[in-house]
Amino acid sequence: FVVMHNDAVVQGLSEIPRMQDVKSWGVLTIGTGLGNAHFINKGEPPEDGGERSGKKAA
Repeated sequence: FVVMHNDAVVQGLSEIPRMQDVKSWGVLTIGTGLGNAHFINKGEPPEDGGERSGKKAA
């Protein structure tokens, strides 16, 4: 999947909703100069509201 845009970071951020099914993606721009950006999706948030201690709620 290739998208050409004049600002790699803005283009990459705008692709976040469509890139949820991949671990990472990159953007390369070609114009008056070259630009690139790399993005990594973080894992799913924990179901317990952010508690990562491993303790179960009572």
